[in-house]
Amino acid sequence: SGELGAGKTTLVRGACRSLGIAEPVTSPTFTIGHLYRGTALVAQAAARRGCALVYVSSAAVYGRERAGRAGTESDAIERPDTPYGHAKWAAEHIVRAWGQVLPAVVLRPTQVYGPGGHAGTLVADLVAQAASGREPAPRDPGAVVDLVHVSDVAAAIVHAVKALVAAPVAGIADVRSGAPLTAAEVARCLWAGER
Repeated sequence: SGELGAGKTTLVRGACRSLGIAEPVTSPTFTIGHLYRGTALVAQAAARRGCALVYVSSAAVYGRERAGRAGTESDAIERPDTPYGHAKWAAEHIVRAWGQVLPAVVLRPTQVYGPGGHAGTLVADLVAQAASGREPAPRDPGAVVDLVHVSDVAAAIVHAVKALVAAPVAGIADVRSGAPLTAAEVARCLWAGER
């Protein structure tokens, strides 16, 4: 998951190129229609070539109020409440349908942070505030987030690929730290680390 221009499409295009897939790959955040159709094309191409598929979705499928607690509550079921969450959920259904004929894993990262974080994301905004000498103040201090570093998401993708090579299966996994914090707690940690 990530903002428009974060580099997700470039990553997917490179992965497809290395697998010999020539079909065009469009930006997953460009439009819901493009996301849906693009996922279907990638799944079809993978099935034709006998490849496994790792789809990186988002905890946005749980809805904003629950995404930070993904996988930590017994009632963590899909209830997307944004266009992005609905698009990811719809794309997951395509992958799961294709999972009947090809090994497929859906990964649902929670809020991703790390190098290259874009303005508008919690951690990038708080870091920018702290770097300017201001005490970080999140827009929604009580929002619960489960931050996961981009390198951990990359490691989860590698792990999923290796697992699919070892034993072709289908499944869904949350990619999270398992330590949800409020946005205010994240801001306090950043401010304490900056001083």
